[in-house]
Amino acid sequence: MIKLLETGLVYRNPRPQRRSVHAWHPTLVILADGWLLSACDLTQAAESVDYRTWCSHSSDNRHTWTAPVRIFPTVTTAFSVTAFG
Repeated sequence: MIKLLETGLVYRNPRPQRRSVHAWHPTLVILADGWLLSACDLTQAAESVDYRTWCSHSSDNRHTWTAPVRIFPTVTTAFSVTAFG
């Protein structure tokens, strides 16, 4: 059984007044060393060309999180853009 102990934010759009960024499909895992790893999809819209998966981690039991980083490297094509980093 999963028991909810506490809630909080892993990602918050740093400039919501400038760009719409939504975090979808959050995933959380506890690593062997006790760190927490979180992954989510950041995008402007459900079918946007900037839809990418990002991850961050916490080494202090969820109190602070690193800035999100892309899981896969940027692929530059005529149909892709880099929107967040």
